[in-house]
Amino acid sequence: MITVTHQSTCSEIQRRFCRSATDYPGFSFHFSITCLQYSKISIMSIEPLRQFFSARAYAVVGASPDPTKYGNKVLKWYIDHKLPATGINPREVVIYGVQSLPSVSALLNESGAEHISVSVITPPRVSKMLLKEINELGDKVKGVWFQPGSFDDATLDAARDGLNVIAGGRCVLVEGENGLRAVANL
Repeated sequence: MITVTHQSTCSEIQRRFCRSATDYPGFSFHFSITCLQYSKISIMSIEPLRQFFSARAYAVVGASPDPTKYGNKVLKWYIDHKLPATGINPREVVIYGVQSLPSVSALLNESGAEHISVSVITPPRVSKMLLKEINELGDKVKGVWFQPGSFDDATLDAARDGLNVIAGGRCVLVEGENGLRAVANL
């Protein structure tokens, strides 16, 4: 149980929660927090997860070959769940035998997928720049999942209207299973 004994920012609490859940495999965590910091965020419903996981391909922006980094852990989660995921890394490194690409646009061009969803594990200033590219791609991007610590108010404000944005501390390592079950139950 994570107890908040002082006033913390939502992202601090979310990072601690997401980290603790991945550090104790096999345990179930139940977590509830009221977050007033981000006014654009609402309580997670299953529909944004269903939309996100109905994509044909997935980009993990901020993917890293370093297994201690969350960009690596998130990409591995997609691979372990047999989802067609590609790391987005400007250095174009190979991670888990998959060549990463320099941009989300490059993934769309190379994969031929009509729709993709994007997990973001970058600092907020990089995430905001990424949203410019995603906004230009229009409906080809089904959803963007900002992992804890990857967004701030300015980032969320930059998202185009109609874009399925998942934020507010929900981590794919914790909530991803719910999304996969939602798509399976269509």
